[in-house]
Amino acid sequence: MTNGITYSQGSIVLVPFPFTNLSLEKKRPALVISPNWFNQCYQDRVLTAISSASSAYLTEQEDTIINIETCDIKEGSLHKKSIVKLTRIFTCAEYIIIKEIAQLKEEKLSEVLEKLRVFFGEQTTD
Repeated sequence: MTNGITYSQGSIVLVPFPFTNLSLEKKRPALVISPNWFNQCYQDRVLTAISSASSAYLTEQEDTIINIETCDIKEGSLHKKSIVKLTRIFTCAEYIIIKEIAQLKEEKLSEVLEKLRVFFGEQTTD
């Protein structure tokens, strides 16, 4: 763990992403989607990428992205209008995480988790 910090589900964190040629890396935001019981027991976090919103990307991938607006943030902020990319899921060790930059509101986190369930084929009961 990083200095005793445990990043929780719904945290928006900054992580280093390598370029494809592995020569450099760039800091990018990502959303912690692993459940808190997992985050307390293990030092890895399951994340999904966050990117600045692009109108071309929005029209092509509506079923695999979720918009994040300023009103969806409980604490902190993102510098630009952003999207959660549900198809860009990865795991990283907590010590790789640079810092938490924001926290999603519960309503938006629930929307993300529900859309992930649909993406992976889990049906919900209404």
